[in-house]
Amino acid sequence: MRPLSSLRDGWDAIEEEEVRLLRSMPIHESVREYLALRAEFEPWLREAEAREGDERLARLAELQDRLRRLDQLRLNGMEGLLDALIAMQGRLDHAGIPSIAIGGIAVGVWGRARLTRDVDLKVLLDRDSRRRLLDVLLPDCTPLHADPDAALRFNGILFVRDPAGVRIDFALADTEFDEVAVSRGRAVELAPGKIGRVCSPEDLIILKLISTRERDAGDAASVISRQGDELDDGYLLDWLTKLEQALADSTIVRTYRQMREKHK
Repeated sequence: MRPLSSLRDGWDAIEEEEVRLLRSMPIHESVREYLALRAEFEPWLREAEAREGDERLARLAELQDRLRRLDQLRLNGMEGLLDALIAMQGRLDHAGIPSIAIGGIAVGVWGRARLTRDVDLKVLLDRDSRRRLLDVLLPDCTPLHADPDAALRFNGILFVRDPAGVRIDFALADTEFDEVAVSRGRAVELAPGKIGRVCSPEDLIILKLISTRERDAGDAASVISRQGDELDDGYLLDWLTKLEQALADSTIVRTYRQMREKHK
């Protein structure tokens, strides 16, 4: 098991890989992807907005009309991602590999829905066990790395496209916190009849607060705002304090406390 201080190891390399994949995307493909995402996720985004205050009630009639017109797009889009998540978790379960959703889908469950174009999974495997993950994926998934084994060995991550073309990003459970987070995952009905295993809101906040990306801070704030006093502050502060010390980052606990105070 790797130390907690390793949670940020390799992030620069991961960001470089993301940039490489983004830069290799043709302009027409990126525009088409954006428009498709916007259409597909608009119902989910608007539904989240409608929950946020009485001032939005006047827009419900318009919202309901647009939801009806965009329902088929939603089914083909968001539910396509959910189907990919559920199918992949089924394959992993069959191989005895527990997993949790940790990305945009999890944010939509516990916080404010936002656009996402992929599925993010944390799997209960360390780097020495990476072959088990490759054995599950490589028969019919397409790796987005030249050397998928090296991506797992050096950075603990793997990006693939599943047989339906959905991108799924995997992260190994390298540390004690990762293992605890996977064990605390919750079965959630993501859509009628569609159940997936998602990280707890507390663990999602922790993952977002130790990140250095600006959008992750916004995700953490949205989860804190929506969950409020349902959050286990003791659990959060215990892990955030440990991680603050391990990462030599004195801002983590303070940032959480400020967000918590703001979103009481």
